[in-house]
Amino acid sequence: AFLFPSGLSTIFYTSVGIPTEVRSGYFLKSPPQNKSWKRRFFVLFKVSEQDYQLKYFNSSEERDKPAGEIDLLQVSFLWVSPQQHSRWGWINKNLKCSPSTVLCIRAGDRDYFLIGESRSVSSGWCRTLNYFTCLGRPLLRFRCMFTRAPKQLPSFVFLSSIDAIIPEERDIEVKQADLKKHLTVTEVDGKPIVSSWTGQPQLVCLFHKGDQILAINDLHTSSVEEVNKYLSKCLKNEVKVTILRRHRCQPLHSSACWTSTVPGRAQMTL
Repeated sequence: AFLFPSGLSTIFYTSVGIPTEVRSGYFLKSPPQNKSWKRRFFVLFKVSEQDYQLKYFNSSEERDKPAGEIDLLQVSFLWVSPQQHSRWGWINKNLKCSPSTVLCIRAGDRDYFLIGESRSVSSGWCRTLNYFTCLGRPLLRFRCMFTRAPKQLPSFVFLSSIDAIIPEERDIEVKQADLKKHLTVTEVDGKPIVSSWTGQPQLVCLFHKGDQILAINDLHTSSVEEVNKYLSKCLKNEVKVTILRRHRCQPLHSSACWTSTVPGRAQMTL
């Protein structure tokens, strides 16, 4: 036992562990104001059991000099495919990226847009951050925002259900003749959306009602007109269609499936 003279205050030293990397990778990061977007190397560090830090660097070789940090204690929203955001129109027009590759983090009064190399990269980071930022803050829940979230979905979700709700990007190989004959795409909110597919049923349903056409042969599409244009220029028999499939989209197996349209929405049978 140690005896200290009365009236003297004591300070106990607590050792600080060396931060360990949880996840790392490159993103194209949005600027704070009207500046250029920068490619930054992000690292999620574990400092202690309940303390995590998200820092970014100019490159993976310069980890001793952080270019900045996103305060995880200030994070209130975390989502992928932020088409509803007011800045999405500018991002889509100028950066020509797939919505599913964009991770948005709201920390304090700032929204960070991080564009990953693929859908799997961005959604993987979303799941990781959702999990580790909840540690130490069990009462905090993160809202996942979607382009058109069904009313029956909960306003707040936990990690256990996020995998089932995050939209999924898929590549589908389809014969050009079948696309032109059987696929109907409707423009909804300025996006090309699958409304009917009358092709023969298969073991795995090719299209679901509500699938968004993201690209034709890797050419980004933002309207029904562009879908039709890129299909008309295809030289090969097989066409790669990249779609964004949202939670609870209903399969389309035959002509008996949903084919109705809503007044005021442009429709085109390819």
